[in-house]
Amino acid sequence: MLNFKKLFLGLLFSVLFSAVLIAVCAFMILKLDFLPSEPILGTAAAVIGGVSVFASAFLAARLAGEKGLLHGLVLGTLYAAFYVAMSVMLYASIQIAPLVIRSVIFAICSVCGGVMGVNRDEKIRF
Repeated sequence: MLNFKKLFLGLLFSVLFSAVLIAVCAFMILKLDFLPSEPILGTAAAVIGGVSVFASAFLAARLAGEKGLLHGLVLGTLYAAFYVAMSVMLYASIQIAPLVIRSVIFAICSVCGGVMGVNRDEKIRF
């Protein structure tokens, strides 16, 4: 059975981690005094979302200890739904294709993170 507490913690972690990564990128853009074009910002948003959902699925599956594929898929779907909801609220005209592509990226990254989180050895080797 899915552990909803761990999924909620994973979703909260992914949203907070995304916010931190976006803040770091915004700070770098501000300090470099370089405003990238819209396609670069869209790609950066997809990469930031993928990294954060990968890390959160890894964490959630690691804490749950089982069913990493399912935990990762559910977490990625929840993050994608949150991302779509925020996009609909913030932008009046939304293009569907980039939204679907980013949602698929989030799902793939979260599944990979969930599988890797469960299959991680208990021993730490240096």
